Amino acid sequence: WIRELKIEMNALKEEYKKPSLGDIVIQYYDARNKVADTYERGRQKAKITNMKAMLETTNFLSGNKIFTLDDLEMVIDTSNKKLHSITDFMKQKEKRIKELDAFVKYASWYDEGLPIQQLVSKQKFTKKRDALESQYHAELTKFRMAKRILKEKGISELTPKKWLNEKTQIQDSYDKEYSELKEIRSMVKELYKVKKIVNDVMSKNEPNKKREVER
Repeated sequence: WIRELKIEMNALKEEYKKPSLGDIVIQYYDARNKVADTYERGRQKAKITNMKAMLETTNFLSGNKIFTLDDLEMVIDTSNKKLHSITDFMKQKEKRIKELDAFVKYASWYDEGLPIQQLVSKQKFTKKRDALESQYHAELTKFRMAKRILKEKGISELTPKKWLNEKTQIQDSYDKEYSELKEIRSMVKELYKVKKIVNDVMSKNEPNKKREVER
């Protein structure tokens, strides 16, 4: 049990050594300010820009309760999962909306062409029937296409009002999800900005760690 205790204590020490995200952000912008000090012109402006960016980053992290590297990875993972989930739901809704639009269109074609088809069917003489077929070619083509597709879809009753109501409900839900999607996308964009800062600082610190080990 002593060995296990030592392992746990060492793990705690390593955890304690991990810098906070706040420390990493400060380190990153301190480095940028050092670069700004080398400028012949615009030194102060660059430092002010760095200060604003640092405040925005730290406010973003504290506002979302992201304080450690583990917090950052967890929020990135959760946000990406939400992003994929909402995107999948929205794609399903888009597909259904297109389907409903098509049903309404085919119902319109069917209703417009049905009286013409009935008129053609009543004609006893081929010449008169052919004349009507030629005169109303576009309407009859749409009617027959609509009839075939609606039958293939298993639709025996035309309910355009019902379809439009369903579309409205789906569209409302879609619009809400789209607003949420934009917020999450914005969040993910900021998260990856922070991750880039972390990677930049860590990569610059890595050579120092190697030198310490070599000593």
